Amino acid sequence: MFRDSSEILEQLSAFSNRDGGHLLFGLQDDGSVDGETFDADEEIEQIGHLIRDSTSPLTDVSPRLFYGEIDMVMDLIIRRRRGISVAAVQW
Repeated sequence: MFRDSSEILEQLSAFSNRDGGHLLFGLQDDGSVDGETFDADEEIEQIGHLIRDSTSPLTDVSPRLFYGEIDMVMDLIIRRRRGISVAAVQW
């Protein structure tokens, strides 16, 4: 699920520097669940490492999981950063 870290970093910093927002994984553009299963703990850990290692100052993100009958969707809630803008420091 977690494929393009440069695009994720771009979205994280953009949301942080504007009004905040939600970054959804496991959901298609038409709103359907993509049917892919993933290890939520592993994905959250990877995202945490990416944020810690690649954003300055740190992006304020909280993960939230939604479970369906078979699949799940992960929602990263990104809070607006006030003061110093967030930058991706490593691609």
